[in-house]
Amino acid sequence: MALKNYGRIFIGLFVLFTLILACKDKSIVEKPAETAMVAEAPKITCDTFEISADLTGSILKMSLKTDLPPETQIIVVIDRIYYEKDNNKSQGVEYFNEKSTVGFYETLHSITVDNKEWFDKLSAHIEHMTMMNKGGYYDSISNSIHVRITVPTSQENPKFGKRNENLAGVEVTEDRYNDRYIQKEVTLNYPLDHKKLGIKKTGK
Repeated sequence: MALKNYGRIFIGLFVLFTLILACKDKSIVEKPAETAMVAEAPKITCDTFEISADLTGSILKMSLKTDLPPETQIIVVIDRIYYEKDNNKSQGVEYFNEKSTVGFYETLHSITVDNKEWFDKLSAHIEHMTMMNKGGYYDSISNSIHVRITVPTSQENPKFGKRNENLAGVEVTEDRYNDRYIQKEVTLNYPLDHKKLGIKKTGK
């Protein structure tokens, strides 16, 4: 009699243990998988990037219209190209180079573009290139100047992301290194007074 009772108890415990394991396995299978939610960084969009530039005498008035944040860093350059003698190479010599912000240039600014100062820079540049054996005299000088504004790939605002990875829009260019930047240029006719500056075609 005692043996029968022990057998029943053993069978009962075995069945109970089996049911517990079955329920546990079922709860594991039926538990919904948890999906990790990764928040995507918000994009900074640039669909507008327009330079307004007007030259009167030696005074250039310019401004920038854009939908970029005011704190966006930019580089403003004004230069003129010259062509080297005996080859087809061209180089730019700057009138002006400044690091600034979008907010600063959203208002109109006046910049002096002095041709005498520019020609002195050209002469010094050619002398340096000649001493370094990297170039020679100029063959001709462009009658135009270029006004160029660039949004560089390195921005202090972390919202732009590494190499401007969060910058998007129709005005954005992406190079083969996945760097994103913006660059616009306008050309203005501004001939040099060769006689006044003593410019010769050979550059001598």
